[in-house]
Amino acid sequence: MNYKLFAAVFIVAGVLGALIWSASSSTAKRVVTVAEILERGILVDAVQLGARVVEDSKIEFITQPENTVRFQVTDISDPGPSIRVVYQGMMPDTLKPGRDVILQGTYDGADFKANSLLTQCPSKYTPPKPGAANPGEGQSETGYQYQESGAQING
Repeated sequence: MNYKLFAAVFIVAGVLGALIWSASSSTAKRVVTVAEILERGILVDAVQLGARVVEDSKIEFITQPENTVRFQVTDISDPGPSIRVVYQGMMPDTLKPGRDVILQGTYDGADFKANSLLTQCPSKYTPPKPGAANPGEGQSETGYQYQESGAQING
């Protein structure tokens, strides 16, 4: 009886361990930089790229024949060379020049073909200035004004 219980627990623990290992190895990818991608050249295996959308650059959103977003990114800590990103999908509202992004995809030597695009959260609240007309109001870095009552949000 104890042998069957021990075998069942061992099998369940083995299956759970395999599932955890499989899930973590497929999602735990090291984040690379633009400089590393340019140094390596063509990347057939998917990598995660941590970068910043180039300041004063144009972000193209093409809707025909399918939704495509194109923009340039550079390294966050040492802006220098940039690469073009091509992402198939809807353009996130938070994608703006100067914003940090995490991309997952491949590099073909010319374009980083992203299949996943995450952007930095833009809602960094700053408290109102002393002496403001309404002490319950503040402003985010995007310029949206928030009221404590939640009645109105102006863009």
